[in-house]
Amino acid sequence: MTKYLIFILSIAILSACQSDDTNKLTEEYPSYNIQLQLDPEKQEIKVIGSFEFKNNLELKDSLFFYLNKNLNIDYFTVNQIKNFGIDNSKSDISYIPQSVKISFGSNQNFSQTDLIKVSFSYSGKLGFISKYSANVMNSDWVEMGLYYPWFPYNPQLRPFTYKLNLKIDPAYKIAGLGDIIQENGKWIITNQTPTNDLVICASRDVLKHETMISQTKLSIFHHDFNDTLLTKISKDIDQIMGHYYEWFGEKKQDISIIQSKRKKGGGYARIGGVFLGGFKPEQYFLKNEGYHRYFAHELAHLWWYKAPTTTWEDWLNESFAEYSALMIIREVFGEEAFDLRLNDKKMKLENSPAIWNFNRSTSKYSTLLLYNKGPVLLSELENQLGKDDFIKLCRTILNQNVKTTKNFLEILKQFQGEEIALDFEKKLKS
Repeated sequence: MTKYLIFILSIAILSACQSDDTNKLTEEYPSYNIQLQLDPEKQEIKVIGSFEFKNNLELKDSLFFYLNKNLNIDYFTVNQIKNFGIDNSKSDISYIPQSVKISFGSNQNFSQTDLIKVSFSYSGKLGFISKYSANVMNSDWVEMGLYYPWFPYNPQLRPFTYKLNLKIDPAYKIAGLGDIIQENGKWIITNQTPTNDLVICASRDVLKHETMISQTKLSIFHHDFNDTLLTKISKDIDQIMGHYYEWFGEKKQDISIIQSKRKKGGGYARIGGVFLGGFKPEQYFLKNEGYHRYFAHELAHLWWYKAPTTTWEDWLNESFAEYSALMIIREVFGEEAFDLRLNDKKMKLENSPAIWNFNRSTSKYSTLLLYNKGPVLLSELENQLGKDDFIKLCRTILNQNVKTTKNFLEILKQFQGEEIALDFEKKLKS
């Protein structure tokens, strides 16, 4: 049985550290404003901050956050409400195994205010998760984000913006998403473009290569890339973004590519950035098509991210991003390369369940459905509509901020007629 420990904590005055002017980076998205002290040698952090967002009816009358279980909380309030519960049982999200769940109960009437402000202060040692984790902290390399999680994290409240003031040993250099500057002995990281994680990387020897591609600033943080590799990566991403701008519309978004010092844990991406774990520079040329697909999928999420990520509706994010990547493969490497990848996906679908209403959080078929079945169905839809009309459909979906399959099918019906919409709905349900 889940046990809750109820704490009654006093409010600390946060205004001495943060002003109202800097606290809200945007009115449209949730926003963090955090002061962080980071000690890589001791694996310790100290945090004081706030998180603001417009009251979201999807939260109903409950509010919760995940936070690393090793951290000692000084205070945690929501609109100055001090009572919260901590669920110390096993985390119900597999990718954040060392977290506790901090909850503000249903008796708190958050519906009476348009703006919710969460204030918090805590400190402690993050420590070691597992050798396969993408989040690590040691004296040689820091890579910390939601997998710890080191900041209060709610998967329903993203994407978000942030401003971070970071204090760290001056021997370290910082990598991450957004604008990064060093000022008065501190690092200031500001990201006013909505993203889905707050990842901080640090090492003594990280290098930064910055260039402009397709009217976009590209920052490559690395340790051992030569000029030939830097030029090739920049050219490839420029090519990918050029096609996406043509198909989906231009987007003001800086992009970061970060070479992780981790040998294990793999690569991953966040809106606006790609993190390369276990990356071997020489492999980039040998497996260039594969890296094209990888970068193209992750960069497609600059457009495809608006549907809920914790339900089956996530196919609107992942399947569209994956099919966008296949379209890039077709443009750059030709129809044969496209067909090979698409046929490989088709071969995996025998006896596969329906995409419609599958359990995103527990289904063992999530990868199969999101990255294989969804793209195959989209390829069939493109064949029905033709490439030009399919791209027009994508633009309409994006321009109308579609977040649900119901809305997608309504647009498809308006765009191509009831017969095609009903046919695609049938495929999603079979």
